[in-house]
Amino acid sequence: MTEEHKSVGNRLYFMNDKNIRDGLTAQRVKSEHLITFLAKKGIYVAQDSSKLRLIDMVQTMRFDHADYLYISSLLENPDRRDNQSTTELPADFNVGKVNTALTAVTTKLQSKEVGIKVKASGKKVMVEASYVDTDFSKAPMRQRTPKTALIEIDVSGSKDTSIRFPANEMGKELRDLIVSEMNKQLTQSVKPIEIDFEHHPHELRTKFFTKLLSLDDYQIFDVINVNVRNARGDNEENDVASQLRHVALSGKNLLTSNIYQSLAQNKYNIYRMSWKVRKAVTIKVDPKDASKDVFSFDMSDCFTIEAKFDDKERSKGFNYKVKAVHRYNKSKGVLNVTTGQLNNHEVDELSKLLVKSATAAFVELTSDKGEE
Repeated sequence: MTEEHKSVGNRLYFMNDKNIRDGLTAQRVKSEHLITFLAKKGIYVAQDSSKLRLIDMVQTMRFDHADYLYISSLLENPDRRDNQSTTELPADFNVGKVNTALTAVTTKLQSKEVGIKVKASGKKVMVEASYVDTDFSKAPMRQRTPKTALIEIDVSGSKDTSIRFPANEMGKELRDLIVSEMNKQLTQSVKPIEIDFEHHPHELRTKFFTKLLSLDDYQIFDVINVNVRNARGDNEENDVASQLRHVALSGKNLLTSNIYQSLAQNKYNIYRMSWKVRKAVTIKVDPKDASKDVFSFDMSDCFTIEAKFDDKERSKGFNYKVKAVHRYNKSKGVLNVTTGQLNNHEVDELSKLLVKSATAAFVELTSDKGEE
């Protein structure tokens, strides 16, 4: 991208009257915005001018790219938190090699409108990619969504390197570029480890999700939603969630339950699931005697987690999200009804635990022993 293009944008640009009016009539565009717009053109109007009259004036003008950016910036969609995905590289890297790879990635992205910032801290390298996501299915003035993709590269493992990235188109593109450049730092390239059940039977796909329900140090509190599909491609939600909830909360073995057996027999498999978990907390009965400590799940915050496959037909593109938290109200002894604010530490801890559990389940199920 040339410096001229960075400053003035595209030279060839046209916005017709209908596109302009569709954008200007939106509630986010206020009269003061249009008054400012006209003033920059050397046209001064009364401060109490009606929005409709201002729209009629602005609509008659020829919009250049800078004008489009100004109005569309008022209509930009908020950057919503995306589901996350993780790729494991079975190779040992250090921060220096990762930075070398990221320098090459930054160079390759210069021709695109993607800004890259890199920050290293200990055994982690954080990549912040700023870009604009354009959805051409929307009206021209409402297509832009400024987004930030945060990618974490963790080199603390002795035999593998973890890359966590947003499970969207840009996140996957950046992941592929990073993996490609990191492989160039090795004498022999390695294949990323990804959770992919495309060539495995349907029952293993459901076994995978049932294993995810149990996370170390956490207890299932509720199963919210379960989406299933069969070999013919029919999608159903029916009462699977309620049945799975009953089995999970009763402490029974999910794999021997009637609901699991019926899914397997009818060639149905789970491709998406949301559930709630609570972490064990230590309650001090006697401050002077640790042996009397009691561990409880009933006095801790409750987290909502989602795990799914983007490609539900082939069970590929595994991703996850820590969606919400209900804080434990100590004074009332119950969970708050409204959700609280998730902090980065909580999201990081649960995400890593979920990835660890998912990877272990995948390796176990797809090994020769797991497929027997």
